[in-house]
Amino acid sequence: MNSWDETQEAPPPANVISSREPDRPPAAPTKPAESLLLEYYEGRWVRMPTGGSVPIGPQQHALAQGSTAATEPPPPFKLPPAVLVFRDGHQEQVAKYVVQGNILSTNVDYWATGSWTRRISIADLDVPATVKVNAERGGSFRLPTRANEVVVRF
Repeated sequence: MNSWDETQEAPPPANVISSREPDRPPAAPTKPAESLLLEYYEGRWVRMPTGGSVPIGPQQHALAQGSTAATEPPPPFKLPPAVLVFRDGHQEQVAKYVVQGNILSTNVDYWATGSWTRRISIADLDVPATVKVNAERGGSFRLPTRANEVVVRF
């Protein structure tokens, strides 16, 4: 016969220690940072739409304030290409550029030039003529006004 028979209760279990991590609240989902693109246009900085953002104009502002008038949103604003006037008189159009220091960098066709970026010295440009031509076309052309300033047009 066993030391205990079936009519008796089972012996108490040995001391069991279990560890369990405390319940943690679920991590709050993080929202990715929204990109910001500013363009200097007609004497003021304008926020340009990026992939996930839509500009808020007067019509959208009225809708956001509770107006029930359904209107079609205006098409996104597209800047005309900037015209670069060189000292030798020839002109080139560029849609996107970055001016850092005394260098203007713009995208070029890799297959035609063997490079992704073209670097143009500001000294090679006729800056007053470039500013004038762009103003006549309804656009603008700006250069950095102080050290460590970068001008971006996309």
